[in-house]
Amino acid sequence: MPTYIGNTATSNITTGNVIGSSLTISTAAGKIIAGATSLSIRNNADSADNFKILDAGSATLRSTLTITAGGVVLTDDGITFNGTSEKIIQPVTSLVFRDHGDANTNITVLDSGATTIRGAITPTGGVAAAGGFATSPRLCHTGGVPAIATTSGTNSATNTAGMMYLAEVFVPANMSVTGVAIFNGTAVAGNGKVALFSVSGTTGTRVAVSASTAMSGTTAYQLIPFTGAPIAVVGPATYFIGAIYDTTTHDLRGHVIGSFATGTVGSLTYATDSTFATLTVPTTFTADLGPIASLY
Repeated sequence: MPTYIGNTATSNITTGNVIGSSLTISTAAGKIIAGATSLSIRNNADSADNFKILDAGSATLRSTLTITAGGVVLTDDGITFNGTSEKIIQPVTSLVFRDHGDANTNITVLDSGATTIRGAITPTGGVAAAGGFATSPRLCHTGGVPAIATTSGTNSATNTAGMMYLAEVFVPANMSVTGVAIFNGTAVAGNGKVALFSVSGTTGTRVAVSASTAMSGTTAYQLIPFTGAPIAVVGPATYFIGAIYDTTTHDLRGHVIGSFATGTVGSLTYATDSTFATLTVPTTFTADLGPIASLY
């Protein structure tokens, strides 16, 4: 049997002993040694584990944990929700996420749902249209400017077979894109391909390309679909629309003036798509070389 002074045990407590009101460990550094498998704090009826600690240190709490001061400090591994649908119920006014030094608020979520974020947001999966509505690729034009008349733009005087003509286009949100509407010049000939390139620094990576298509329709838009269309395009982001031809006699209609990037990449093989899987995109505007084009 253990020895008690009041409710203080001065020797070991063995199986079956009942403590009247409380247990006090009198040493400055006390300990409770668990069983080989676990230690359980049971309810009064001894029918449920209110708190269970496995010998490895994992702990399970039967009901709500209320912390009145001091907060919770996680030293490793973070928090994992194991259910299929979990929730965090925030305070009446706001929930804030602070930086490590507790000097700045990184995220504030008001009870109304309004959210303030301290730093930049980088949505790798893009941003969907607001309110569950749709975004139209038909409003995505190179340089933000479509042709407004059959006389818009200028025929390129340097049309070269196997050269990719490029111009920036901004995609404001995630969207489904079928292809490129390219504005042809006053003479059409041969075949062409259109492509769409994502951009990182000055490197363009092709995300879509069309099949070789017979060019048709002077001073008019020609719709050329991508292979495998429609494709999912992520936004907001800047892309480049590219056009390449197998002849020098087709007129490319280019932007005359602008402050966006246009230019060319040469020495490509029209029939071999792998020669323009990646390329270096222009960073300045060059008149007449950036195709007037839109997504659709």
